[in-house]
Amino acid sequence: MKVKIKTWEAMEKEFGLYNESIKVQFAFNKLMEKQLPKDRIIEVSTTEREDMYLWDGSSQKYAISSGMIEEWIYEDEVKDTIQKIIEDL
Repeated sequence: MKVKIKTWEAMEKEFGLYNESIKVQFAFNKLMEKQLPKDRIIEVSTTEREDMYLWDGSSQKYAISSGMIEEWIYEDEVKDTIQKIIEDL
């Protein structure tokens, strides 16, 4: 699944800093920030642990928490299903 990661500034404002990392669950650091694409959209995989996703960055795997996520990017098929559910309400 794809997600859009919040900006460094937004996470710093929301969670604060600790040792030059964002104090969000699993921590978000400058190395992670540098590896994000310009659009900040990355592919993550789920884990057995609640609220933990894995991102295979260019140098290593990182744990991502929902606190880091700005937006879930849904594929067209999922968007269509969600739209249908909303219309049927």
